[in-house]
Amino acid sequence: MLLLRAGGILMLFGAVLPLVLSLVPSVERGYYKNLTARQFWHQMNGWSLRLMESLAGDPQHAFFGQILSDLLHLPAWIALGVPGVLLLFASFVRRE
Repeated sequence: MLLLRAGGILMLFGAVLPLVLSLVPSVERGYYKNLTARQFWHQMNGWSLRLMESLAGDPQHAFFGQILSDLLHLPAWIALGVPGVLLLFASFVRRE
């Protein structure tokens, strides 16, 4: 339970970072532009992104590649925030 809660909190805090990174330049531009999960991952660690995309491009992992591609096109704060909320919710559910 504690591990799920800690993971959920970390993912929620991680969801705030791309939101701030996309809001700060929007003040200068005058309009808001989402930072996609792919752009955020590339800013954090481009090497691991290229490695995951090369593994997902393998024909044996075509289904995984499509899921990864869909997730990387989402706004980064959604891609990190929704699983964070789900982990937090799962940590509070009691099993008896």
